Amino acid sequence: MAKDRISHGFLLSRTVCAILLMVGVCFLVQTGETQTIGNHPAVYDGRGILQPWTPWRDALQREVRWYLKCPWTNGYPRFVVMTFMDGHYDPNQNRPDCIPAMQNGMGIISYLKYHEWSGRKEPKVLEIARSMGDFLVKENLTPDNGKYPRFPRSTGRRFQFPQPPDCGAQADRPYEIEPDKGGIAGYALAVLYIETR
Repeated sequence: MAKDRISHGFLLSRTVCAILLMVGVCFLVQTGETQTIGNHPAVYDGRGILQPWTPWRDALQREVRWYLKCPWTNGYPRFVVMTFMDGHYDPNQNRPDCIPAMQNGMGIISYLKYHEWSGRKEPKVLEIARSMGDFLVKENLTPDNGKYPRFPRSTGRRFQFPQPPDCGAQADRPYEIEPDKGGIAGYALAVLYIETR
């Protein structure tokens, strides 16, 4: 009986989604308007499914090329030492906070995966991954004393070399850590070491 309710609910939700999709497509056809997402016209296949504006490989390469052009500050790409920036690599003046452990931990993992996926042809990708690791270890650890010495910080302030001992931003209080973010950073540093020795 419960199984029948689950499958009935599933079919009902699929039917509702299909109806909403058809209404949306009909609205676009009736109004004759071209829908855009960002600055690209929306393109749908015969089933009404939105199609990507560019192939996946091209999207990844465009993203990496943009980051490879980022200016460096104090020995690091700007996106390593700040979180919130505009399309010109300048800081968002309303967001002086940053999230270094998560951002750079996941960045290291992503850059190493991209490096392998792209055939290990771009040494600058590996250089950036190393710079993220350097920032985590040299600029972003808690003080040597206290409950959690030399632990990667989850939040801080952009362009601080190193982060002050009592830094903390967003919902973090001074000296606060987040173990999951430290775990991400620790794993990232381990795989960075395996790749670069």
